Amino acid sequence: MTSPIRISEPILGKDIKTVISTTTAKEIQTVLESRSKILGKVRGYEFKGSSNFSKTTRFSSPIYDLSEIGRASDIEPYINQSVRKHREQIMKEGYVVSGSDDQMVSYVKKRLFEIAVVSGISTQQWLRDTVSNLVTYHNAFIIFRRDSERSSGRPIRFYGKELAPIAGIYVGDPTSMEVSVDKWGTPRKWRQFIEYSEYSDTEYDKQYNVEDVVHITVDKKTGFTFGTPFLLPVLDDIRALRKLEEIAVIVASKEAFPLYHYKVGSETRPAMVYEGGDNEVDVVLSSVAGLPSQGYIVTSERHEVKLVSKDGSALDLSPYLEYFESRVIAGLRLSPLDLGRGGTANRATAGTINKSLQDSAKDYQAVISDFITQYIILPLLLEGGFDVTEENLVTFSFPTIDKEEERAEQNNGLQLYLGNVITRNEFRKKYLNLSPMTEEDEQDTQAFRSNKYQKEILDVKSAQTSGTDRAVANAVSNRAQPTNQFGTKQTKTRSTANDFSSKIKERYTLLKSSLLNSITDNNLDSFLIEELFRDFVKNSIAISKDSILEKIEQGYQKARKQYEYRNPEKDYEFEEIGQRAIDRFLLNFVTKSYWKTINPYKDQIFNLIKGDSDGNIDLPKIITTLEVLNKSIINLINDQQITSERFGFIKFAKKIGSKTIEIVNPDNLEATTLDISELVYKNFIPTPENADHILAFS
Repeated sequence: MTSPIRISEPILGKDIKTVISTTTAKEIQTVLESRSKILGKVRGYEFKGSSNFSKTTRFSSPIYDLSEIGRASDIEPYINQSVRKHREQIMKEGYVVSGSDDQMVSYVKKRLFEIAVVSGISTQQWLRDTVSNLVTYHNAFIIFRRDSERSSGRPIRFYGKELAPIAGIYVGDPTSMEVSVDKWGTPRKWRQFIEYSEYSDTEYDKQYNVEDVVHITVDKKTGFTFGTPFLLPVLDDIRALRKLEEIAVIVASKEAFPLYHYKVGSETRPAMVYEGGDNEVDVVLSSVAGLPSQGYIVTSERHEVKLVSKDGSALDLSPYLEYFESRVIAGLRLSPLDLGRGGTANRATAGTINKSLQDSAKDYQAVISDFITQYIILPLLLEGGFDVTEENLVTFSFPTIDKEEERAEQNNGLQLYLGNVITRNEFRKKYLNLSPMTEEDEQDTQAFRSNKYQKEILDVKSAQTSGTDRAVANAVSNRAQPTNQFGTKQTKTRSTANDFSSKIKERYTLLKSSLLNSITDNNLDSFLIEELFRDFVKNSIAISKDSILEKIEQGYQKARKQYEYRNPEKDYEFEEIGQRAIDRFLLNFVTKSYWKTINPYKDQIFNLIKGDSDGNIDLPKIITTLEVLNKSIINLINDQQITSERFGFIKFAKKIGSKTIEIVNPDNLEATTLDISELVYKNFIPTPENADHILAFS
């Protein structure tokens, strides 16, 4: 076996792939550290060389005065509005941390929360500050504080250095940051330098390792480290606009106090000179000077007053002001709408004008997303011990600003999917930014449910065609041969609740199958729906009647035994409940409770069979409505059983003269008094809280 070639310097003339195939890991690390030399990177302009007499690192400031940009954004409303509008658009829809591996996504979110707690700065806060700095200066700095004791991450080795896990994320001030680069323009050290100021008599100097600083830039010129602020070209236009505004203020002041010319005398009759040396001009001057602002003067034809400033007309500055303001607004990527000047713009025009600002915001979003993903999220994942690849990398992104554009793109992707041009997973990933569906997700889709419902309909049709059940047809035909409200007379049998409940469920299944069958055959109308529900209620009451009568009897006997136990010395002749009272209970409670439960669902089905504007019927929604109705009917059956037994108890209590009874909680024996002086069914219908409670005499 050939031993690997060991080298102390990078192999010039060979690419990294070749080097990796012939060297050990240590040499590969050396090559990666000197990647600038291998790639032959061009020299940068900011390299200042090293001193022969000192090892002090030399730092370079930004090529533009970022402090001037900061001062302008503080005092200039147009610049301030531009920064705010850009930030609003960028942060409008929040941010998303997503990826194909849920465990990795959860870990990143956990670490970001942990960092926020330790540093006292929330993710939203440092992100907002970063966006503001990037828009204002086209430079933004994120500085890491690394500490193994204050972080759940583990140390990692990066480019030959062992780095402690990130414990805090802070935002640096771009106006005070300086950089030291090598001759290839690669940053080797960062420094924050704050000079003397009126607030402090000392300088502040702090240096940062390059791996602890994330420098985000926009419009960075080749050979330089710092980006070029987009506000820079606008500053001169703003200065010119402000000078014009100052002149306009001066002109307006003069026009507010106009210049008048008062002419005294004429060529034929000039101003007179009075005895004592006074003249007519001085007399008129003193009179005019003493006039109030709203006063007036009466003269002869020899006197003439003329407004000089108006007739002379000062220079109209409006075209110049409008021109320079337009230059400023365009340079700041604003529109009159962003400044609150709607004018005659309608909604469509406003959207078009605002498009430029949105496109600019998207550019910033792309830059921020890329830097945060590569320089914050990726290190966090490595600190978590994950095997990160391009496929499972967790990404930071901003949702689309323009929702209409997003919907149009999604519709385009949907058409490609329906046209079999792309797969569903491609459509979800590219156009919806979603991961592939799991098997559980598949079963929760509309298509899966629709297929399930269609299969159910086919099964019902098959059962009906085979002749296994003709009950629905018989129920519909019963319109020609109606029975009484309680159905055809049946032989009384003492059936259990389960027996009659299962039979009512069978009637419901027949109702459901008949409705679905009529819909698929396009033979369903409101009249047929009404008849099908009427037959269901009629037959359900007939099925449950014996059980309800049995429950009434049980309640009556429970009350009797309780009364005899409490009053053993009394000889009381007990009367049975009259048939008239039972008939009223069956009609006013049992029958009405069925319709009160069914009517809302029946009305909803009425509306659904009408279809949409194109005549399409939402079959899955009809089936969902029927499924909810089934649950309501099951609850109704249970409530009717409890209410029937309570009815029997209360009828006995009224016969012996009781005005009240108690509803007792069997768990803690707490009792609630119920007034039975008048027989009101709704007062003793069970609720979820007292369904298991028992009745007792007061």
